Amino acid sequence: MPTSQLRAHLATALPAAVDLFADIDSQTSLRFLTRFTTQDALDRLSPKRLAAWLKSIGYCGRTDPAVLHAGITAAPRGATGDHGHALAGITRAYLATLQAITTQIDALEQQITEALALHPDREVFTSLPKSGTVRAARLLAEIGDARGRFPTPDSLARLAGVAPSTRQDPVAEFVQAARV
Repeated sequence: MPTSQLRAHLATALPAAVDLFADIDSQTSLRFLTRFTTQDALDRLSPKRLAAWLKSIGYCGRTDPAVLHAGITAAPRGATGDHGHALAGITRAYLATLQAITTQIDALEQQITEALALHPDREVFTSLPKSGTVRAARLLAEIGDARGRFPTPDSLARLAGVAPSTRQDPVAEFVQAARV
């Protein structure tokens, strides 16, 4: 996964950024890594400058900027100088890859949501336990939409494994009879 590779790279290049925000692939984290690519750039940050930058991007996180800055200064130092700038190029490449993948995931999720919303069996699949949009669409794709196979929502739930079935599978009956 690109996030794991980015995290491993940052462990050397910019350790302070690895766990600074909740998720390495959050928009705030990605914007931070795009703006502050080297240890030299982090060294110029003060709590006040960090707070101003976070405000400029609309950061509404639960962590106070002073606490974030303390985390930056307490972390091991990353690469500086020419070595830091060379590693910053690698960081930018990881960020570009991650942003391209994230964009594609968002587009696919939108297509899935639209297709599921138009499907006549949407209510059946979205009513299953723990079925969000993507899971309901995946079940629909795996099970199919042959309405005659599932006359009731319970019959579909049994096939999906989320409801008990009181009938034995005919193949299992045959195997059990053959053993006797």
